[in-house]
Amino acid sequence: MSLFSRGSKNKTELGLVYDIGSASVGGALVLFSPEKKPKVIYSVRRDMAFQKNLNTSRMELSMYKVVASVSEDLVKNGIPHLRFTALGTLRPKKVFCTLASPWLASQTRTAHVVFDRPQKIRQADIVSRVVKEREEFFKSKDVVELIGKDTHMLIEEKVVRVLLNGYETSQLESNNIRTMDISTVFSVAPLGIVQGISDEIHRVFSSCETSFHSFSAILFNALRDATEEKIRDFVMIDISGEVSDVSVVSDMNLVETVTFPIGKKTLIRHIAESAGIGTEEVLSYIYLSREGEITGRSKGKITKAIEGARDMWYRSYEHALTDLADTHTLSHSVFFTSDPDVKTWFRDIIDDAEMIHFGAEQGEGVVHGIDPLYLKSWCDVAKDAESDVFLMVGVICAQKLFQSGTI
Repeated sequence: MSLFSRGSKNKTELGLVYDIGSASVGGALVLFSPEKKPKVIYSVRRDMAFQKNLNTSRMELSMYKVVASVSEDLVKNGIPHLRFTALGTLRPKKVFCTLASPWLASQTRTAHVVFDRPQKIRQADIVSRVVKEREEFFKSKDVVELIGKDTHMLIEEKVVRVLLNGYETSQLESNNIRTMDISTVFSVAPLGIVQGISDEIHRVFSSCETSFHSFSAILFNALRDATEEKIRDFVMIDISGEVSDVSVVSDMNLVETVTFPIGKKTLIRHIAESAGIGTEEVLSYIYLSREGEITGRSKGKITKAIEGARDMWYRSYEHALTDLADTHTLSHSVFFTSDPDVKTWFRDIIDDAEMIHFGAEQGEGVVHGIDPLYLKSWCDVAKDAESDVFLMVGVICAQKLFQSGTI
């Protein structure tokens, strides 16, 4: 299946990129051109309804509502950006949609096979092993918890590495093989959620074809390009509204991801309840706490609430690192994504974890907060468009599909 048309290498096309997280939905109208960086000409992000007491069913309904709102904004306020240009007749035909936790489950599975005597390996042998790993993936705890007995959709199945006799190879037929290692990324989502999102998009963009991808996989792909393989081992963190994903990349291979149910809005909810303040005040107090400028009779209560939220996320992150360290060597380099209004706060927390787990010194620069400046070499954003990191990551990976014409 092709995301972009076969002739896309020779012409400019207009596409849509959606980012669907646990607390907000973003959408972008993007120009994809041959031999050029993709360009975001319009973007919008809308928050889901803030829930004082989180309810997953209400959260899902809110997500669909916001997908519809973003789609309507794109057609009402985005398309007119091209009206008086040479590209005014273009209309979007393809949608590149990224899903983050909790809307999907992802896992990298590595099969290690040792043969009693040297074997000839054929492509069919590798395919057969991937099929077995897929079956085990569907039995795994995370997948069962997400989809239960519901009908599901496999949205990603990608062999990321094949090692024969310990050496990486792209030759899928070889002789005298004693060991074989195959790493495959699988992502699955409940079919009802995929269809629900598609329905809301197609109400506005009825003729568009939609493809789905996991945010962790496309973030890894974007970082692989951005680092130019100078950093081959790192920890990758995606902090969204209600969840955080922590992944290990080893020798440029996405090997494992651990998810815990605490994100930006989880912490805002905790601080508001503990300090007895409105949720709309929390971000201001977080900023003031970093500057040491909280004053008044409530200073102690608010400071204690912020420290409690900080510790809540830190302990869960520490537990994720401990789990990952049982089977992987953790790198000193960390890349993370978060909303810009809490980026510095989370960087401080991750810095503390770095010092404790790795002995890194304050200010050593091992923690990288991914921002638009970091991604600008791979993605342009129009002057009057918002630079949204999560959407830019999706655009960078959608560009690869545009250039190759494959998905």
